[in-house]
Amino acid sequence: MVTVVSTVWNEAPGLEAFLEALLAQTLPADEILIADGGSTDGTGEILQRMAAAHPTLRPILLPRSNRSVGRNAAIAAARGSIIAMTDAGSRAQPEWLERITAPLRAEPSVEMVGGYYRALVSSPLQEAIAASTVVPPERVDPETFLPSSRSLAFRKEAWRRVGGYPEWADHNEDTVFAAALRRAGCRMIFAPDAVVVWEPSPCLRRLFKQFFRYARGDAQSRLFFGHYYKNYAIAGAAGTWLLGRRWPALRRAAAAAGAVYLGKQAGRTLRQTARPCAAFWTPAVALTLDLAHLAGYAVGVLDRPTIARRQRADQSEPEQARRAFPGA
Repeated sequence: MVTVVSTVWNEAPGLEAFLEALLAQTLPADEILIADGGSTDGTGEILQRMAAAHPTLRPILLPRSNRSVGRNAAIAAARGSIIAMTDAGSRAQPEWLERITAPLRAEPSVEMVGGYYRALVSSPLQEAIAASTVVPPERVDPETFLPSSRSLAFRKEAWRRVGGYPEWADHNEDTVFAAALRRAGCRMIFAPDAVVVWEPSPCLRRLFKQFFRYARGDAQSRLFFGHYYKNYAIAGAAGTWLLGRRWPALRRAAAAAGAVYLGKQAGRTLRQTARPCAAFWTPAVALTLDLAHLAGYAVGVLDRPTIARRQRADQSEPEQARRAFPGA
């Protein structure tokens, strides 16, 4: 059996379109479990109404909770041995479920499949954001790729083996989960044709908040990726420029390095989009991302004592979880 799992919170405006895309797959899911983490905008009522018309759709209504809690509750209740994950706000393309589960259905040694997520843009700013944040499928390294739960499938046994999604994590929980699957030795296949579409942030303020949360989650989880070295180098160059009044040559070098960096970013956007107006927005997008990464990671480091207490609390309650979901 194949179970599709997602979590929602206050998703009423786009919920029906999201669910209709899941119900219209070329490979119908045996069940679709949607965990509502305490919505207050009518999301739960929409779920129940649509579930009455579609027997494969089953809502799981929870008190206010984060996505990890919702995902774990839904997966624990799932009857399927193969779990396909996606996020509300995305739109699964018609062949998504068939393609993302094909390696798992065909080969017992495969334990997770990472799909792809294509940006749906409607402005030059969104084009610039997509070019700056989405790796083209041909550049994805299947050996190191940590797929987002926006487009992911895995065996329920693998989820059980790594202890599920980390319920102590409020940010970037899917990266922590994917990394745990990797560390457990799970064989992964990258399926670039298993596509969901999603809309990037429509403004720089929301982009900053989104990537601030991602960086904060990385720091809380003690994950450190290569792009953080770049962010610190950029901060160092900016500091050099600000403090370099007495060393004009050093200041000019820092300014030149910054110009080269932003120019390369804009050039990449232009190559990917062939849209000069998108390239125009790229320097602002790049600086927003860099500031969000720096600030979010710093706050996440400060969060670590609180996170350590949550982790200890989670580890002290395994028996309670087993009683709550005896079939997991």
